[in-house]
Amino acid sequence: MTSNGMEYKPLIETALAAAKDQSFDTVSFIWMQGESDANNRLSEVYEESFIKLVNKLKKDLGRDDLQFVIARINDYARSRPDNDHWRSVRETQVKLGKTPGNAWIDTDDLNGGDANKPDGDIHFPEEGAVILGQRFADKAIELITKP
Repeated sequence: MTSNGMEYKPLIETALAAAKDQSFDTVSFIWMQGESDANNRLSEVYEESFIKLVNKLKKDLGRDDLQFVIARINDYARSRPDNDHWRSVRETQVKLGKTPGNAWIDTDDLNGGDANKPDGDIHFPEEGAVILGQRFADKAIELITKP
C-alpha cells in the first residue's frame, strides 16, 4: 500500500469512537484499494502489506474475528501492454478474498466501460459507486449469516 499511513490513525479513532459502549457480534472491514500499488509496480508486496494491515486492524480494534470484503480493482488496465502489476494485484485480491471467513467482489462491470471506451475508467462513475456499495453490503451480510 503506497500510503504514508496518515489515514490509519483517524480510521481507528473513528471506529473506536463509533463503537464506544456497544458490543458487536461481528466486524467486517471493506477494502477498495490497489490501483496505486499496481501503477507503482508494488504488486509483489501487495499481499504481505494487506495481511499486515488486517492484522494491525485486528489488534487495534481488539477483534481477532475481524472479517474483510475486498473489492478486486477493475479491469481498466487490461489493454495496456505493461499491465502485469495490475493483473497481479487483481489475482492477489481474489486469493485474499477466498481465505476462510472473508470474501471478494467483482468490479469489472462498474467502471463505465462501453463500446466507445472499452477499458472504462480507473474510477467508478456515480452509478458504479452506488452498486459497489450495495455489493459490499450484500457480501458483508452474506459473511455474517454463514454458519
